[in-house]
Order: sequence, then C-alpha cells, then structure tokens
Amino acid sequence: MRSVSLYLWLGIICLFLAQPGQAQQIYIPAEAWQGELLPQGYGALYVRLKLSGFKKSSRGTSMTTNVFLHFQDEKQNRRYTVSQAVQESETGVQVWKLPIGNFLLYKVSLTDNTGRLRTWQVAQRAREKSTVGIRHLFLSNMGILSLSPAGNASLMVRILPQTNVFKNTYKHDAFAGVIDAYNLKVQERLGGKTLFAEAEGDFSSSDEVRAAFSFQRQIAMIYKLDVGKQKKFTTKLISTLAAQDLDLRRCYMEELDKTPNLKGNVAFNFMIDRSDGVMQKIQYRGGNIKNNRLTTCLYYTLGKMQFPVTSNVGGNITFYFSFSDEPGRKVP
Repeated sequence: MRSVSLYLWLGIICLFLAQPGQAQQIYIPAEAWQGELLPQGYGALYVRLKLSGFKKSSRGTSMTTNVFLHFQDEKQNRRYTVSQAVQESETGVQVWKLPIGNFLLYKVSLTDNTGRLRTWQVAQRAREKSTVGIRHLFLSNMGILSLSPAGNASLMVRILPQTNVFKNTYKHDAFAGVIDAYNLKVQERLGGKTLFAEAEGDFSSSDEVRAAFSFQRQIAMIYKLDVGKQKKFTTKLISTLAAQDLDLRRCYMEELDKTPNLKGNVAFNFMIDRSDGVMQKIQYRGGNIKNNRLTTCLYYTLGKMQFPVTSNVGGNITFYFSFSDEPGRKVP
C-alpha cells in the first residue's frame, strides 16, 4: 500500500505591529475580545451573519466552517482577518479587537455545505460603502452581512444596517459606546470619562501591556496529511484545511502567549463520514507538544470542518508548529 504524504507550508503571519514605513501584505488574525479593558490605540467591532439561498445538499443546509472577513487598514496597508462562526454565540455577539483606523472590507469567503469555496470581493465603486471605522474605546457595529451564493464559486454580499444588539455582561465598562461602523454615529453610550482616563494611563493585565510594544512574531505551521489509498480526495481535503488555516493557527498562538517556547508537533487519526463530510472520529495519537488546551482546540477546530467527499475517508494528520520573535521599539 502506498501512502500519500503531503507537506504543506502554509506561510508566515506577522502579528501585532510591523516596523514603520513597511507596506505589509500579510494576514493578521483579529483577536477576540474577552471582556478585558482595551489597550491604548484599540477599538473593536462586531458583525452579524445571515445566510440565504444555499441549496440543500446531501449534508443538509447547515454550514460547519467559518466565514472569513478580510480587512485592509487604509493607512498602514496591513491586512486583518476575522474568522467567525455562522451560528451566533449563546452568550451574545462575538466582538473583535482592532487598532484604530479605517478598514476596507475587501473580501469575504466561506466554504459552503457542498465543500465549495465561495468568495466575494468589493467592487471599486462600492469601496467607500465597505469602509469600516474603528475608534479608540468604541465598539463599531457593522450591522448584518447577508451572504448568498452567486455563480459557481462566488458570493453575493449585502450590508444591512442594524441597531445595536451588544449588551455588556461585565461589571466594568470596556467601551465608551457603540457606533455605526460606516458613518461613525453613536448608537448607544456606555462608559464615561472614567473609562477614558483609565485606558490612557493603565492596563488591566500584563497581556495588554505587551500590546504596547511592537514586535514581529513569525508563526510557522506545517502539516503532514496521510490518506493512504484514498489519494483522490487529497486536493479537496487540502482546500478545506487551507480555508480554516487561521483557526488552526489561532489554537497555537493563544497557547504560545501562555507557554513561552512552545514548539513541536501534534498528531490525530480521523475518519470522515461521507454522509455529511464531517470528521466524526478524531483521535489524538501523540506528539512532542504536551499541551491539553492546544490539543483540545485543534480537536474541535477539525471537528467543525466539512469536507467534500463521496466515500468514507480515513487517515492521519500531524501539525508542526514553530515561531521566532523579533522585538521592536516601544510604541510612543
């Protein structure tokens, strides 16, 4: 029996701030807000997703993979990516942290319930209407993005305005208010002058102090995929894994913040069921990274993917993670 083994180099992501004057064409995963006070120079945004017009397939109509929103900072030319689940959180809307500035929503992509990657890109005439403003300590409401299929591999995106649905569930105020992301008008006032004073002079945790320093972090993620004799499905499996690249990386990056020098590999066996294309049998099979949180995160990220297969597919996948840091200057 001949095994099919593919080593895939999935690129390098530079996190946080690059050196001034450098035009960056790299993707920076937006960090989820977890209720903490925001660091200097940061705001946040939220968006709700609505899907319509997707036909029922052998897997039903549900989407198990995330929707990717691609933003470009119009001044710094940095690119940020939000990876958001279609299903809304039971605890409220998902909030994402971003540095202050104006961001063009230039691309939206998802893998639909047939395993097809669909993409929308902003037209030149619509760029102004797709520009989102992030302001210090404010939460920008992007409204509803209505997504529907168009053509063989395209998406249709409509931006629908919506009043604020964010409700603060924390004892402290983290946002001064909620603003319309497109015209910057205040929709709801939240925190007051005290919040601004605290944010300018203090940070609530060491993690936020770190955000005031610029450095480049290069994250390398390589994976080895082995599907044995079922190599005809290899390309389709790779496409789905690549579409969820940021979520897989985020599992590692979040643990790297907690565990310095975290490097090595993690391996899983899997079985993809042809009835719905989902990995229903995922088993951890070892590796030299001994981190339960990383293993669990990778397990659930793999488990929410949907693969376009017509037969049951079994195999194994090994992730290899490493990084390098280049400390920079303190941000004035």
